[in-house]
Amino acid sequence: MAMRIKTWGDFKRWCEVRHLKALPAHPWTVAAYLRWVERRQDAVAARTALNVISRAHLLKSARVPERHPTVQSTIDLIERRAETQAQRSNLFDDDLLTDAPPPPPKEAEQEPTPKRRVLAAQPRLKRKRPG
Repeated sequence: MAMRIKTWGDFKRWCEVRHLKALPAHPWTVAAYLRWVERRQDAVAARTALNVISRAHLLKSARVPERHPTVQSTIDLIERRAETQAQRSNLFDDDLLTDAPPPPPKEAEQEPTPKRRVLAAQPRLKRKRPG
């Protein structure tokens, strides 16, 4: 019970920060929140969040976001990605990502940047000489 209240509170705060309506929530809002949860936690947490959000909507309004095609395809994608996580390889080695970046070159090592000539937006006007 406490977990449901916390999950619903997290969703409400997420919506408030983004100036979105939590109840009734637009299906896009629910789908975006599920992706946000997936990136920070996992697919199980996203499914739990969807169940809590759907229950709150069922109790307070007639619309249940879980049935909307956008939300359904989002949660399916999240769960499919979780199932295939072990089969995918990392793009970079972990040690490459954890090492500090190389220090920037010192000023003496940097080549001076050549000055560029910039064309004016309007031509210069020249005065006519009296003649």
